[in-house]
Amino acid sequence: MAWNVYLAGEIHSDWRDQIAAGAERAGLDVAFSSPVTDHGASDDVGVAILGEESDAFWKDHKGAGVNAIRTQTLIRNADVVVVRFGEKYKQWNAAFDAGYAAALQAAGLNFDPALVVGGDWSATSGYEAVGHLLQAGADFTAIFAQNDRMAVGAVRALREAGRRVPDDASVIGFDDIPLASYFDPPLTTMRQDMPGIGRQAAGLLIHALAHPDAPAQHIRQPAELVVRQSTRQCERR
Repeated sequence: MAWNVYLAGEIHSDWRDQIAAGAERAGLDVAFSSPVTDHGASDDVGVAILGEESDAFWKDHKGAGVNAIRTQTLIRNADVVVVRFGEKYKQWNAAFDAGYAAALQAAGLNFDPALVVGGDWSATSGYEAVGHLLQAGADFTAIFAQNDRMAVGAVRALREAGRRVPDDASVIGFDDIPLASYFDPPLTTMRQDMPGIGRQAAGLLIHALAHPDAPAQHIRQPAELVVRQSTRQCERR
């Protein structure tokens, strides 16, 4: 039986072709899949399937939604996910996938692709994603949403299903938006120094304009875990 391998991440080199060629030479029974690596095709996939848009914002919105669904479906069907981060460009969506899998392994848990549901960063998509999990009978004690808005939608879906937060399920978001501490319950989240990121980005841009031949700089901006009342310590099963 063929193994399904999803090759995520950097799309600006031929590393996928090299892996596929090596597997073929070795006679391995492997089926490879990957994100759309052509920028034009990736940008246009939403309108190609869902219809044209005159506004660039809604064109991008459709494209992001279709690409997210495609990526999550391929990851669910994969036996192995390989994530490559290039030297020049970073794929932050791939980082979410890699980080999720790595965090589960570090906690001594098995990665279950059925518990990964895509969204479009809105509260509605968080609500719908949790509704999908609940309808499927998924067994979970915590939700890590990709941003605070999705986390807010997740909390609502849990409450409508009679689940208590955090007693029955913990919820954590990302960004620490201003309303996160005023939500009920106050939302546990990952805080980013957005002003600091902006200042660093501006500094890098000014430096690049002044020194166009200088090598690229890579700066890691740490995130801070802010623990509030939407999470609790869970007993190991």
